[in-house]
Amino acid sequence: MKETVDLNEEMRRGQEAKRILESPLMQDVRQKFLNRTFQAFQKASADDVEGLQKIKVLDTLTKQFFEEFAKCVQTGHLAAIEIDKQKRTQRR
Repeated sequence: MKETVDLNEEMRRGQEAKRILESPLMQDVRQKFLNRTFQAFQKASADDVEGLQKIKVLDTLTKQFFEEFAKCVQTGHLAAIEIDKQKRTQRR
């Protein structure tokens, strides 16, 4: 039974992550982060290695942040499929 509880929690977290990711506020924040990173890259001189490295770190962290939400959405979707599968198996 504990597995079902974990699946339900994963499904709930996935739904919450999807709601957050798709919210207009989060979409706006994401776009602003991406724009700022791109603008910083455009303004940086080619010989500013330290500055370019910092921009790369910022870009990587921004992408990883949003990828974590996407992973939660995917895990929640898979949990929902598994819950549905278990329910169908129990009915038989």
